[in-house]
Amino acid sequence: EEPCLSHVIAHEQAHIRRKDHWWKPLGFLLLTVYWFNPLIWLAYLLFCRDIELACDERVISKLEKEQRAEYSQALLAVSTGGSRIAACPLAFGEVSVKGRVKSVLNYRKPSFWLIAAAVVLCIVTAICFLTDPKSGSQPDPAEVVGEYAVNGLGGEFLSSGDPAYAIGANAYGMPVFREPDAAFEALCRDYADALQLIAEQFSLKPVSRSNWEGYKTYGWQVSTDDDRLRADCIAVTQFFDLYENSFTIHHPVAAGRTLAAAEGGVQEWFDGFSDPEQLPQEPLETTLSAFPGVTFRATFRGSAGTVEAVTGGRSEQLLQGMPVWNVCFTDLTGDGAPEICATVSYGSGIVDTHVVVADYAGGQTYTLWERGIYDYALTLENGALLVTRSDCGSREVLETGIPVLVPDEEGLTLQLQAVAVPTHSYTFRDTEEPVQPTVSLFDDGTFTFSFSAISSYWGHGSYELENGRLTLRTDDGMYAYVFDVADDAILFDAGDSSEQLWFSGLYDGAVLEQTFPQ
Repeated sequence: EEPCLSHVIAHEQAHIRRKDHWWKPLGFLLLTVYWFNPLIWLAYLLFCRDIELACDERVISKLEKEQRAEYSQALLAVSTGGSRIAACPLAFGEVSVKGRVKSVLNYRKPSFWLIAAAVVLCIVTAICFLTDPKSGSQPDPAEVVGEYAVNGLGGEFLSSGDPAYAIGANAYGMPVFREPDAAFEALCRDYADALQLIAEQFSLKPVSRSNWEGYKTYGWQVSTDDDRLRADCIAVTQFFDLYENSFTIHHPVAAGRTLAAAEGGVQEWFDGFSDPEQLPQEPLETTLSAFPGVTFRATFRGSAGTVEAVTGGRSEQLLQGMPVWNVCFTDLTGDGAPEICATVSYGSGIVDTHVVVADYAGGQTYTLWERGIYDYALTLENGALLVTRSDCGSREVLETGIPVLVPDEEGLTLQLQAVAVPTHSYTFRDTEEPVQPTVSLFDDGTFTFSFSAISSYWGHGSYELENGRLTLRTDDGMYAYVFDVADDAILFDAGDSSEQLWFSGLYDGAVLEQTFPQ
């Protein structure tokens, strides 16, 4: 009939305007490729239903109520029937006729505000799902955010007055060149002879912005009788010690850096692990300069203990245990703010002991815990923070090391890094450096010599003790450091040593006090 035919034609014209004769074969093609996936079958069936409903709505939106009834009759009249799945052909009555008839008879034109709300909801959903959160982003280390006092830094280029060597502080509090590229060009111009000598002695390629690390490592190790040229080579190392700060995010942990931090910056709060009778019974409070306005409070209630951070009238629990045996503060993440490191126990029948590190600045907590297998505990020896791993049953100490935070796929993981414990250690106290020069001697005849926080060099080799003279020789045989042995101290002999270690603050006759054993 004429009314039925006109409705069918209007419906099919809607398909053509919507390009459904292209979209539906494309959907069918995807179905043939992924025929084994039931979700693709479901998606295809819903797709076929939706395009028919969309064309129905496009036609009936222009019809009166009586005409919509005629449209429903047309659907029933040309219905293909059957239970088969219509794959690709477009036919007026091929898909979900019953549901389409109900939709036509119950059709209401959507209001403007309903459409507007739907559009806004789609936009918000798209923004939420099509953008990534700004997580784990770090400040640009090359960006200067403040001033930095250069009087504590080495390098005569800093006092040259050349603006290319101007220094500022980045977001990590590290000294950086305000214009790293300009500073690099100035170095190549002012220290060309020193760069050439370093390259010749250590077979390095000409210095560039991509291979300067070798010049940083070997600059101070150059051998020459020309004092002026040697000073310039040392200045090259000093330059790149600063230059690298513009390209280094100072929060991941390296083993050497963590060891240096543990040796030079551990603050003990309380310790009842070594002697349980020393475990406090009354609440303790302390503050740290890194967290102004924050009070750290330890409370002890019978066998239970907690450590909280109190700001104003608000408290935040950082760790708890039965009990909390000891707590100290040290920077393990390298972000410049100390973490709260503790030994805690848990359990009544089976009691296990483990290590907890609360990163208050970063809002993270890390544990070293293998319940029922090993116990872990923190100790402070010779100013260094150590971790012992012992058998959970026999309590026999199996390993001693330092706590380190190691990056992995999920962030950072607390681990024990095994180290040898020295038989003797000597530390130079007459310095304001955060890392004090320390000589450690081991029972296998080896030594380590940490110089300074601004030096990436970690001296190691073998030592000889003869006639009151301690001689340290590096493994490469190029350098020797000589000390006179006195009671509970060693005195640096600059004249018989390979160099005067300008970056450590050591001078001829400098006294390194024995710090272990005490």
